Amino acid sequence: MKNLLLLFVLIAFFACKRDEKLPLRDLPGRVVMQDNLHSYTYTIQTNAISILTDRTPLRWSHDGARLAVVDYSTGQSFYSILDANTLQEMFRFPQPNISALCWSPDDRSIAYTSDNTLVYLNLENMDRDTVSLPDTFYYDGALDWSPDGNTIVFAARGKDLFLESAICTMRKDGTQFTSLASGPFDHVRWSPDGQAIAFDNIWSVMTIHRDGSNLKTLIENAASPCWSAGGNIIMYTHFEFIGLWDSKISLNAREIDGDQRERRIYDGAGLIDWYPVE
Repeated sequence: MKNLLLLFVLIAFFACKRDEKLPLRDLPGRVVMQDNLHSYTYTIQTNAISILTDRTPLRWSHDGARLAVVDYSTGQSFYSILDANTLQEMFRFPQPNISALCWSPDDRSIAYTSDNTLVYLNLENMDRDTVSLPDTFYYDGALDWSPDGNTIVFAARGKDLFLESAICTMRKDGTQFTSLASGPFDHVRWSPDGQAIAFDNIWSVMTIHRDGSNLKTLIENAASPCWSAGGNIIMYTHFEFIGLWDSKISLNAREIDGDQRERRIYDGAGLIDWYPVE
């Protein structure tokens, strides 16, 4: 009887024991990533990888059907949207000097920055709306659109400052400009519920609430955060070491709550964007 009871206890223990490493099944979808030589699309579950020749990927659409890229195939750089499956060009942007872009939550529009102006381009009718920043700021590279479609987050720099930028939010119509926190920040991304923002702080990933509270370092030696669809996992570039002539990086993912389990997904490449749906 004691042996039978012990057997039941062991079965219950191993049935309830969680994996120490973040399970691969919790990391669906595809990523675009980059090493020193090429950019790639990579399907996590199947380990399938494809080189993007003469193109640097920027952002997946939310439905994963399209991919915004910088194209160098003609010898001059331009921005375009590709069919994510065939990699055929669907649209080419008229402005060559785009500094950042992102998709609207419904994928019907793209927002991008050009000459310190925020441009909203409707991809269905090609109508454009423009919004300028306050005179004392200019855009500093990062850009993302809130899940509710009402607010843009971006990095901005004061025109009298050279070393420090700020994470800022602004209503889509250009009102309610707010500086949330100052620092050397980049790669901003809204959480799926719209309540938090993840971003780079040189060699770490930080988060902040949309009202500017609860600023904290989430992951050290990391950059380029992307959220899972449920908002419980962040994928990022991990820096094992950075040298003058050589570096060792990998594509990692980590739970942001609970056990904070982690998994290394791909060695030798850094994350650009994650489409977190199978």
